Amino acid sequence: MAGDIWGLGVVLYIMLCGLEPDLDHMELTEISPGFTLPWCDDLSLNAKNLIQKMLARRPCVRIAAKQALDDVWVNGRANKVIHMEGAVERLKEFNARRKFRAATKVVLVTNQMSNKPLRKKELR
Repeated sequence: MAGDIWGLGVVLYIMLCGLEPDLDHMELTEISPGFTLPWCDDLSLNAKNLIQKMLARRPCVRIAAKQALDDVWVNGRANKVIHMEGAVERLKEFNARRKFRAATKVVLVTNQMSNKPLRKKELR
């Protein structure tokens, strides 16, 4: 279950920040009040806290599913101010980069296939 929470934390980060978290360079082992996420300055403190709890490196420290569902950011008891304009734009950029990478792979594979000489067996 802790792995599922980790995965949900990554997905939530992508949805709110519009890019994949750089987990190798983020200090997420302990919950600290000065926690910052790259590219997510406009997120509420409650959203940042939830993401941090979901991405805790040690499963024993990671938030449980029930706790995540009861979190103030999830259930709407948190600040009602919406900070989504920047997140929506970053998510569009993330999606465009993802599509571009996929298209690039298709072109590379197509080029590799067209440069490969066909053998007689493949022509039948």
